[in-house]
Amino acid sequence: MQKYEAVSRLSSIEFRRLTGVRKDAFVKMISVVKEAENKRMSRGGKPPHLTLEDRLLMTLEYLREYRTYFHLGQSYGLSESACYRNCRWIEDALIKSKAFSLPGKKVLLKSDVLDFVQFCSGISERIAGNLFISSFIYSAFGYEFHEEINKLLSASSRSAR
Repeated sequence: MQKYEAVSRLSSIEFRRLTGVRKDAFVKMISVVKEAENKRMSRGGKPPHLTLEDRLLMTLEYLREYRTYFHLGQSYGLSESACYRNCRWIEDALIKSKAFSLPGKKVLLKSDVLDFVQFCSGISERIAGNLFISSFIYSAFGYEFHEEINKLLSASSRSAR
């Protein structure tokens, strides 16, 4: 079963919607995992049933959708324990490489706030203006990002004039 062959034909936007990563990031992940696989297989052992691409795809599905190992096993023709071992090994290989890491919670929240502010500043004329937007954002995200919010809102109101 080669799920990656079908998924690789998707457009880059559809691929990202499905996996949560861009195609170029997926290719980088494959190269990192391939190095780890070569190290592991140099010691011998039974080769895996799935291709490296399918195992990475399975791991990304698990991380993105929180599918159970039972459901993954049904989709990929593996047992629950084999799905767990594969996902865990892929995760560990990516973490050890240090090429892929998640930013901290504050950085993620800040990027969400800034994306939301940029979206709202585009529609600020249609609703009750920047005061409404800023009060909504402050109530939703707190006052931690008030400087960035005020800069974006003032820039958008200047450009709208």
